[in-house]
Amino acid sequence: MLTLAEAQKDALVAEGMSPRLLEDLGRLVAEFETVTEAARAAKLDHIGARADLELISGELTEQVKVLDGINRWRFGKDPELLVEWNAAKHVPSGSNGRVSPPAAGDGGVVPPESGGTAPTT
Repeated sequence: MLTLAEAQKDALVAEGMSPRLLEDLGRLVAEFETVTEAARAAKLDHIGARADLELISGELTEQVKVLDGINRWRFGKDPELLVEWNAAKHVPSGSNGRVSPPAAGDGGVVPPESGGTAPTT
């Protein structure tokens, strides 16, 4: 529309339009396009960062599972340490900020030396 109005500028000015109106409008349209492009680029950056965060979170979750198996075996003879580990491994998630409760039966691991079996990881 701006391009069409600029082509008819003389007629529009003759009918009472301010001569600077199209210049101001052109500047505002250019600013709008710049801001719109910046917002689009920021959204794409946000999407990429979120994907990276999800990937890293998945890798960390797997590492905590490995540590859980090791520590559950290691702390199997000391129920107090096992309870502390169970509390430490449940951290607030990024989505709702709440702490995940320990899974049922987390405290009942018996290390192999006492006749039980080691947990699988």
